[in-house]
Amino acid sequence: MKKADYSIASEEEREDVILILQKNVNQIIEEKKVKDSAKLRAEVDRLSGRIRQGDVITGQDFEKLVGLFQKKSII
Repeated sequence: MKKADYSIASEEEREDVILILQKNVNQIIEEKKVKDSAKLRAEVDRLSGRIRQGDVITGQDFEKLVGLFQKKSII
């Protein structure tokens, strides 16, 4: 099973990942690759919260993370 395990990452590493996600989301929105930017930002906020908590992210949330790292809209 594919997963992103943030339980072993330091707080600094988690924040670095969140900064990358936010940067990518801003680029997705600027390039108009998304119809509902508020919904996309809300989803990234939810995923960021999970990363900050050190969750193991699997399933659809994992696929969303991968898409965001590839600068693809997930909404």
